[in-house]
Amino acid sequence: CYTLAEKIDFFMEIFDKIDTDGGGEIDRSEMLQALENAGLNITEEGVMTLFAMIDEDGNGDIDKDEWR
Repeated sequence: CYTLAEKIDFFMEIFDKIDTDGGGEIDRSEMLQALENAGLNITEEGVMTLFAMIDEDGNGDIDKDEWR
């Protein structure tokens, strides 16, 4: 069983892997590429829907606070 801190660390490591340009935010193209690399068949429209649920400030990127 993992602690909450270990789970948060795990998800932050995933964030850093998806954020391929190291800018501290995940954009739609980075998310699409990560999901495709994971073998998921997702459309750009699907990524837009995902972003609509996660991107709280509506700036088009997912930052680390929104990722948590």
